[in-house]
Amino acid sequence: MATDREDSRTLQILEDIRLHAGADVLRSHIQRCSRQKLESWKDGHGLDLLHYAIMENSYVAAGTFFGHGFFKPPHEPSTATWSYVHMAAALGYRSILSLLLQERPYDNRKMVLDWVTFKRIVIPKLNTSKTGPTVLPDTCEERSFPLWPVDVAARFGHLACVKHILDFHMLREPSSSGGTTRRNAAGYLDMACRLDSPFALRLLLTESDSNGNASADVKSALDVALKTAKPECVDALLRHGVDVKSMFGGMNLYHVLFAYSKSFQEGACSPARWRR
Repeated sequence: MATDREDSRTLQILEDIRLHAGADVLRSHIQRCSRQKLESWKDGHGLDLLHYAIMENSYVAAGTFFGHGFFKPPHEPSTATWSYVHMAAALGYRSILSLLLQERPYDNRKMVLDWVTFKRIVIPKLNTSKTGPTVLPDTCEERSFPLWPVDVAARFGHLACVKHILDFHMLREPSSSGGTTRRNAAGYLDMACRLDSPFALRLLLTESDSNGNASADVKSALDVALKTAKPECVDALLRHGVDVKSMFGGMNLYHVLFAYSKSFQEGACSPARWRR
């Protein structure tokens, strides 16, 4: 009987999330449910109550959970294939994304994602003209490739989320930013290269076209991509059509990339040397 009561209380909280109930209602129901039961509940796809709060874009529910100490580290979601931050990034919910980065910063990591579950459960929640098979991985190789949250946000065209995640890297993880703290077009392009995110880079470049200093910004990013040996980013930047004749003494930039890549492989070149 006690188990049945716990189950009914958990399902009531799920209903509260779906109905976007207020914080007072959520608090009254959460207080009657044990931590173990609330955090361990999952649906048939392994998604838990915080996943549902994210899918419903319920900042109130997510904030109430965190306010009671639920779903905070070291808690890990019952499904290891969709972190909370990745899901918010895919949906483009910037406010919840910001909350998650604050409460669960270590979710901001590369991981292989379960695209089958995403297509069945999360895609119907998307409200963007870019939703469709073109943004989903097409091959088994693509589906097995680990992605940053910023890659996912960019893949679905959520520019504000891309910038917010890059801000997080620049401000919270300075060791990975190479000293980049410029929250402008050039800083974002540089940071996307340092993270080796051609997805984010391509999206940012579409905005950079309207910037009067676009050419200088792209050259700065290309310099970073070459010196940190990120070939996919180099390719994305060169395809953007920037004039590179004045860079590296007119050398073929793929030769420059090869030289830096070889240096990294031999351990002779550390990214720290190229911090600016």
